[in-house]
Amino acid sequence: MEQELLIALMISHARWWFRPPRCGTEMEHAALVMSKVNRRLLALESRLRIGGFKKRLLAGLSIIAWFSMSLAWIVVFYPWALAMRLRSERAHSRTVLLVSHDSAQEGAPLSLLTIVQGLNRDDFDPLLLTGAEGHLAQSARALGIPTFVVPLSHCLRQRFLILLLRDIYRLVISFPFVLYLLAYFPIRLVHINSLVTPDAAIASKLLGVKTVWHFREALPIPWWARFQAFILGRFADRIICNSNFSRQVVARHQVSDAKLAMIYNCVPQRYFAPRWGGGAFRRSLRIDASVFLVGCVGRLGRDKGQDVFINAAATVARKRSDVFFVLVGSLKDTTFVRSLEETIEKEGLLGRVIFTGTRNDVAEVMAGIDVHVTPSRWEEPFGRVALEAMAAGALSVVSDRGGLPEIVENGHSGLVFQSEDAHALAELLDLTIGNPKLREQLTSAGRERAREVFSCCKHVRRIEGIYRQLLEA
Repeated sequence: MEQELLIALMISHARWWFRPPRCGTEMEHAALVMSKVNRRLLALESRLRIGGFKKRLLAGLSIIAWFSMSLAWIVVFYPWALAMRLRSERAHSRTVLLVSHDSAQEGAPLSLLTIVQGLNRDDFDPLLLTGAEGHLAQSARALGIPTFVVPLSHCLRQRFLILLLRDIYRLVISFPFVLYLLAYFPIRLVHINSLVTPDAAIASKLLGVKTVWHFREALPIPWWARFQAFILGRFADRIICNSNFSRQVVARHQVSDAKLAMIYNCVPQRYFAPRWGGGAFRRSLRIDASVFLVGCVGRLGRDKGQDVFINAAATVARKRSDVFFVLVGSLKDTTFVRSLEETIEKEGLLGRVIFTGTRNDVAEVMAGIDVHVTPSRWEEPFGRVALEAMAAGALSVVSDRGGLPEIVENGHSGLVFQSEDAHALAELLDLTIGNPKLREQLTSAGRERAREVFSCCKHVRRIEGIYRQLLEA
């Protein structure tokens, strides 16, 4: 059965040599086949690590065969795809291809969804290409936007040689479909939402399509950062940075300043007026409205600094018995979560600190807490969660890493503490708990700053301005 599936997929792939997909429905079918291919290849990869000699041999030969076919197909199809673009009339096209490496309900995909929702349809026709099913893909389809899901390579994220080699071969596997899109749709502009996925950037360069690359990452490893910045500068016609910090990160690697633009991320309108005003979130935790609640929202991991949050919570809890703490976010890093639980037990915080796991009602969560802490250790390129807290009416307290101090003006619209300093964080929390007037002033100023500086309308209009500049040029 497994061999039959792989053979069927190979036949389908070979059929595209003679009759590539020619309409949206056929493109969606092609995307479905590519997704099946990727899942099959992942299963074959696992067999290379486990299973007997015969299974490993068959898996290895199958991967080599599929890789060779895709590579040969790219060589054959590229000149034809280029000719198709040169022959077709695209001068008056308004089609923009938006590319996301993921569809999860988090940071970068949510920011791209804001662009998708706000884009002026009288001026632009969006298409979406994403690397996985999820919130972004479902929301785009609900808006009537043609959406294609094809597993994309993450080779610019990987730093270990074996993982890099694996993702390079995935790049070859997914690359033909990206060429299909650019050859058969009148796409005049490609907007790539993350640095990690180079598939669309390479295809755009080969076919002469203008490319906007949204830079939302940090570049923590010097030797790898130089390579990433080289790719970014070489393949992008314009680079949008989501903070002054991220712009400086790119600029220090000798990327032309003329290519760089800084546009802050924005916060959706729903955060300013949550449906239940945070009450539903508190009821789900069985916490009364009168209880002071300090929250930390985001993926749980050492780089996100939740251990600093717990250490500060222990200090505050010893002084104040009426304060509770909540951690909202993915619990996939089980080793780190276990260390947090050990600290909680050691400090006598059982029952005072609550883990909720991932939640889809982040606006309600933010409206239901009094103070939100962003204790990041790593240099956050922006820090969307701190902005969401400000918009929802929670006091935002952030570490001094990366772009976070650009969101929160210390002492005016929120508070900033030195990264990894749990004692300093505890002092700020104690100050805000004991001073309701100060807390109200900071919260009000933060909410106003979120509305004025980080408006989604302004955000999308500025991005549309960059689109027009490139298309007119």
